[in-house]
Amino acid sequence: MSHPRRHVRARPVLALAAAMVLSGARLLAQPIADQSSCEVCHADERVAYEDSAHAKTGMTCVDCHGGDPKDMHETAMAPRTGFRPAPTREEIPQVCASCHADRERMRPYGLPTSQFEDYQTSMHGQRHNQGDMTAAICVDCHASGREKGMHDILPVSDTRASVHPRNVPGTCGRCHADSAKMKSYGIPTDQLDLYKGSVHGQALLVGGNDAAANCVSCHGSHGALPPGIAHIDEVCGRCHQREHDLVKGSVHGGLSGGGDGQFRACLSCHGEEDGGGHGITPPSHEMLSLTCVKCHTEDSALAQGTEVQALLAVAQQALEGARAQAERGKALGFHVAAWDDVIKNALTETVQSRIAQHSLLPHDVDEHSQAVESDRDTLKDEVDRRLKIVTVRRAALVPVWIFVAWTISMLYWKRHRAMRLLHDAPTGHGEAVEG
Repeated sequence: MSHPRRHVRARPVLALAAAMVLSGARLLAQPIADQSSCEVCHADERVAYEDSAHAKTGMTCVDCHGGDPKDMHETAMAPRTGFRPAPTREEIPQVCASCHADRERMRPYGLPTSQFEDYQTSMHGQRHNQGDMTAAICVDCHASGREKGMHDILPVSDTRASVHPRNVPGTCGRCHADSAKMKSYGIPTDQLDLYKGSVHGQALLVGGNDAAANCVSCHGSHGALPPGIAHIDEVCGRCHQREHDLVKGSVHGGLSGGGDGQFRACLSCHGEEDGGGHGITPPSHEMLSLTCVKCHTEDSALAQGTEVQALLAVAQQALEGARAQAERGKALGFHVAAWDDVIKNALTETVQSRIAQHSLLPHDVDEHSQAVESDRDTLKDEVDRRLKIVTVRRAALVPVWIFVAWTISMLYWKRHRAMRLLHDAPTGHGEAVEG
């Protein structure tokens, strides 16, 4: 009698054998002239490569490795065939650049050719050129990790790609969240955790908004460098252009630097806690009471900030009031689909009020706050108007219902009287006459 554990242990072996048989059958099914010695010997790499971005362009093993794929013997890798063994970490950037820095080769695909040049200026590239072979190279970011190598590189648009926007934080985190790797550089490793809890991280990783900022949005990709404090506002301004322009035109716009006690552009209000802007929290009007006091005491500037905060609260409360009026109308049975545009406009004006606060001018914020209040009042007036119409109509029906009730009562009474008369009437069979 066979032991059950032997069957359990045999399952992985059988699965592997089946995979090998299927892979072999696939190759045997090809005409001999079409078979490649590369695919016969390197089955794992072939499987990973088949789905890659390079395979879809028609590239083959020979384009990177040389050799003679028609030779089914070890002579396929003879020096006369131009065979090149797997490149070392030191060589990989140059190997990738042999195509990706060639304008003629990249022209059909519409790809830029400056990546290698940009890499030389990055912190990764500089350390790599100094002999640090642990510094990130092309495959560290682009290989998807489905096999130990560089054969499974996928296009950026593929959600499985390690450089797809939603996967970029995790890709950077392979190194930058690894305390052992970062120890020798003296770099903190909490950036990924901070980012996951930030407004950007929540929008990208939870909300699936691929337009939300990820690591490369601020640091760059091939030319990755930490942005200098003096340029933080310009980096943020790539996405937040309106806020950037308002800050530039405000009293804060004339401040620069970033040392102790100096204004640090966006980070002074939005990212001071972690010092690098990775943990940007969702903005709210409550922030002003926490951020202004970092620099301002009881002076006119603090009073101005307090006024702006109050106006932002007015806009938020008016937005909630507008939504409440829409819900009130819905509960009363009114058709409220036409009110969606009013709610959307109120939301837009609320957002605009938050943007306007960067000018630090109360009247800029007040303009949008008043617009939200107007939308709220519009909805309230409309609900009240419809409710009044319904009330009047209901009141007008009271006499009608009274008449209907009286009519029903009279009909019932007449029917009841008729039934009694019928019951009391003689039967028609009079009593017998005596005599």
